[in-house]
Amino acid sequence: MITSKLKSICNYSEENKSMGTNLQLMYMDMIEEDDNIRREIKRKKRNLVIDTILDEVEENGDYTSETISSEESMVTISPKIMSLNLKSNPFVDDESLYNDVITFLESNTKQKHYLSTDYVVMNDPNRTLQENDEINFRRILMKIMHASNLIAGEGRIGPAKSVIIGKNNWYWFNEDRVVSNKILSNISIIFEENINPNKIIVARGGRMDQCGIMCVRSLISNTFYLKETNNWEKQYVWFDVK
Repeated sequence: MITSKLKSICNYSEENKSMGTNLQLMYMDMIEEDDNIRREIKRKKRNLVIDTILDEVEENGDYTSETISSEESMVTISPKIMSLNLKSNPFVDDESLYNDVITFLESNTKQKHYLSTDYVVMNDPNRTLQENDEINFRRILMKIMHASNLIAGEGRIGPAKSVIIGKNNWYWFNEDRVVSNKILSNISIIFEENINPNKIIVARGGRMDQCGIMCVRSLISNTFYLKETNNWEKQYVWFDVK
């Protein structure tokens, strides 16, 4: 049960071999323009604004609004092989390992997600409690589906595999709603006390050759390795329900 949870919220693997104190993993990430190009576009935008204010824009200069827009439209995305070094830790049990992953997620999702906003529960006085509950549940569900689509678009691997639900939001996900809702049939619902009670984390677990949170367990040496890749947050979207 815990192993299936780990597979749905991170890149989890069990190995029947000893892998030593340090482990190097290779994975592929889809990279846009590098930081130098991004900084150069920002520099040109800033200089263009300043020159426009000072009325010093040159018709044949090296940057105009047209050339900058052209540069941005020509941004390419290509696969790149990346490496990640991990250190071994003593394995205690599956539950402790799962809690380590949850602790990482909770610690690193305290800030607002850059592509998502919180949901504020709406209660229409002209509707019954049941009607308001159904409306709010559908809206929360739509936010989850939107988050799943963002993961598919940003991570370029696939949609979400699981939703981690904080304690205050268990109310919305009663068994009848979950069972009867076809949209949730392919997504694992994980009720978790150890995250912010208002939070919902939409997650995609993947393979060891993909970006995300890497979690490897050695069955032979009874150790585990846990570390996030660059751009790990591409596979996660989170928001609060208030």
